[in-house]
Amino acid sequence: MESDIIENEVRCLVFSTSFKNNEEVEEVAEIIDSIAGITDWSVDLDDWENVLRIECTETTPEKVIGTLSKVGVTLEEMPL
Repeated sequence: MESDIIENEVRCLVFSTSFKNNEEVEEVAEIIDSIAGITDWSVDLDDWENVLRIECTETTPEKVIGTLSKVGVTLEEMPL
């Protein structure tokens, strides 16, 4: 039973991104929403690295990077 709790634990993934403005974020919002396991996300365009923060239960950094790179977004995972 303990493994179920760990498996469904909410994790935070943080990425520096190539987003430049809200329009670019809005263009990929539906794609981010479609990634299984993401429960919430935000982009901080006031931060010089345009940080994407994702709360998730199932997805991996590789999945997020792979999915968004297909639509031209450059991401680099940041250490927490």
